[in-house]
Amino acid sequence: MVTLALRTLSNFDFEAFAMCIVYFIENSVLGFLDDENPQVRKEAMQTCCSLSFPQTSNLRIGAGMERIINKLLHRFFVTATTDNEDRIRVTMLKYLNPQFDPFISRYENLLMLFNCMQDQNFEIKERTVRILGRLVPHNASQILPYLRQLIVSLIS
Repeated sequence: MVTLALRTLSNFDFEAFAMCIVYFIENSVLGFLDDENPQVRKEAMQTCCSLSFPQTSNLRIGAGMERIINKLLHRFFVTATTDNEDRIRVTMLKYLNPQFDPFISRYENLLMLFNCMQDQNFEIKERTVRILGRLVPHNASQILPYLRQLIVSLIS
């Protein structure tokens, strides 16, 4: 029932309520990332990622909303590095779309994304490198040295 509710929620268009929806995510959906059922965790992650955040440059994001988005990303990266299910870790990286890029490109979130490269699943490593490549225009000074080091280690 929870899985169906989360899936239904992710299909609604909340673009007009983008400023309020992150508070709803924090209070209602985020708790399901700790559920013991892997399917519920997967649906909660998909629901959080599918709900849109404001993307226009004219719109300023308040400190409260920014705090919630950073909390959401922190929980995502913790799940991406510690969940027992490979498919949930892959799903987390799959649904981190470009709307999250300005937030992921911050140093503390990049460190957690770099940890995903330590995963044994090749698909997780591949998705992580794709995200890092997408983030280069946002924070090249932090990402390019890591990518250079990665390439050197792959060559050797």
